Amino acid sequence: MRSRYTTRGDVAPVHIHTPNASRTILSDEGGYTTIDGERCEAARGDLILTPNGTWHDHGNDGDEPVVWIDVLDFPLMEFLDCVWLDEAYPGETDGNARAQRVVRPPSYSRKLYARGGLVPRFAPHRRGFGRDTTPMFRYRGADIREALDGLRREAGDPYDALSLRFVNPATGASLFPTLDYGATLLRPGEATQFKRETASTLYVVIEGEGVRGSGRAAFRMASERYFCRAGFCLAPPQQRR
Repeated sequence: MRSRYTTRGDVAPVHIHTPNASRTILSDEGGYTTIDGERCEAARGDLILTPNGTWHDHGNDGDEPVVWIDVLDFPLMEFLDCVWLDEAYPGETDGNARAQRVVRPPSYSRKLYARGGLVPRFAPHRRGFGRDTTPMFRYRGADIREALDGLRREAGDPYDALSLRFVNPATGASLFPTLDYGATLLRPGEATQFKRETASTLYVVIEGEGVRGSGRAAFRMASERYFCRAGFCLAPPQQRR
């Protein structure tokens, strides 16, 4: 996991690698990632995925810096001695920055897969050379927030409050075989119970603030801070910063 920062005109040239990767967008807007010829514009709360084996590049055409958090399964790939990266893109690029040419319409993978419970029969669900990775590249923060708000009156779970799990829309499994993602809504005054976990997890706080307890320690959670569970910790509108 690492935080990334790009300024106007920055471009990470098109490349491909074996680790699966994601970026959680912290900036309100600006920046993009192009994956497999599909450009994904970035907005706050978005989860943008680059499955292993897909050609991708990143950039920022806006006037303001763009900040996101990268999460990769790089340590596992390195332990298995199967990390490699290639920049010899076989397709056409735009300009001297070596960004791949956009050949698919905006939100192409979202058009195919964003209707829950429905997947197209005519489309190959495998993107790049990765196995069992999601064919949908962008999970919009606005959609995630809307889904959580729609569950606000549910009882939720005593350990995880109101939580959603992101799944591969073609299989129902995790987005990557090596990484799982979710989103959590905490309502005013809500406190979850302590639990034990063996997983290595990360929290990204998108909106609001609260307190997280770990053992005997307590940590303040606030927007644009990250802790130990992958996903989102959201507060109600009246508590947004």
